Amino acid sequence: MPHLRGRSYHPWPFSLKRPGSGLSPSLLNAVIGRRAARAIDVDELLDWEDLT
Repeated sequence: MPHLRGRSYHPWPFSLKRPGSGLSPSLLNAVIGRRAARAIDVDELLDWEDLT
């Protein structure tokens, strides 16, 4: 099930995985509280354009 567009994120829906080309795990605090700009599939890498 995808994370829905407009959803506000808290630490619990994330899993941090490396290596990868998405946002660095060190940026997790910058992601918390942001909203999804689109539907994001489970295990899909995040980029800044995915967040508002």
